[in-house]
Amino acid sequence: MNPLMELKERLVYSTVAGTQLLDEDFRLKKTAEKIAVLAQKNAVFQKISIALQQLFAAQPSERGVLLLNLLGLVDAVLYTQTEYGAQGEFVPQQPQNNTVGVVQQMRHSEMLPLMQALSAGSTNRMETLNMAVMQTPDVFCDYRILHTMVKALKDNYTPLAMLVCDILCGLGNRQQIWLELEAGLFKDYPLPQANKNLLMEFLKHRFDKASEREKALRVAVMAEIADESETEWFLEHLKDAKKEVRCQLLFALGYHANNLDLLMQLFKKEKGRAKEAVLKAIAKLDFPNKADFWRETLKQYPQAVVYFGHNSSEEMSDLIAEMLKEKLEQGLRQGWLEGETIQWLECTANKTSEKMLQLYLWILDNYS
Repeated sequence: MNPLMELKERLVYSTVAGTQLLDEDFRLKKTAEKIAVLAQKNAVFQKISIALQQLFAAQPSERGVLLLNLLGLVDAVLYTQTEYGAQGEFVPQQPQNNTVGVVQQMRHSEMLPLMQALSAGSTNRMETLNMAVMQTPDVFCDYRILHTMVKALKDNYTPLAMLVCDILCGLGNRQQIWLELEAGLFKDYPLPQANKNLLMEFLKHRFDKASEREKALRVAVMAEIADESETEWFLEHLKDAKKEVRCQLLFALGYHANNLDLLMQLFKKEKGRAKEAVLKAIAKLDFPNKADFWRETLKQYPQAVVYFGHNSSEEMSDLIAEMLKEKLEQGLRQGWLEGETIQWLECTANKTSEKMLQLYLWILDNYS
């Protein structure tokens, strides 16, 4: 098939260079000579050879059509006669529907509405996104959708940007996502597992070019899915980060125990919302003398108790029960409860340590 491949290459060249240069193309003429030899033994090559002769003999105004006809003939022969393959046993490719980076076998009718919703190109955008979560969650693993989702983090419609943020976090951790079906009614839906490394690359791409709001949401997703190897990346961007982006980067450090010493140092240096972010990060970690640290810290920053709303460990349950009882006793003396104490009461949910159970009984005796 080499002469045919050579012929196709020269014909393609002629379509680019122009048929007026055919007579000067000595390579094409040499290839035509090879085809003429083969034409003596094969009818297909004979037909190609005759077409070549007609091409060279034609008037300049006729050569364009003849060239394209000949190129089509050669293409057809190569397509039907050339063999492609490799030695070895055939092994069917396994489906990888739940891996980021794989093009999903989704119908256009499924892809287009979601792409438009993520790109501000349609109405009912939130409904379209919710329906995709409920009915075709695997579509979010398609790299085309994933890329558009990362860009959608900068969407001016905040509820949509936040929903996209939640979906990306769920893809990274194979978590369920809560959707509000109607006023006050929520239901959770599972999301497929994504490749975290590839997802991180999407989130890092052109990070420095993103708006501050988009950066903050990107880091929020990264914090949920990153492993300890990303600490250096967080610290590198922390140097120049401000406001919400800085808070998100600080909070991201709380996902790995090895960052405890660094967070303790930052706790002494940071102020305002950044200090709150550090506290929130430390609240995620277990370490020796944890109860002692939080006993002193919660006296100075009692509002930080909200970081333990979903923490059901016995250690923190006992500590909150101990400190809350003091606040409730003070409330009895004053005749009213401070708003801050209400926050503490809300954080007793799902806590069943011995001290917390005793506190529940004490509340029944004194506040019923």
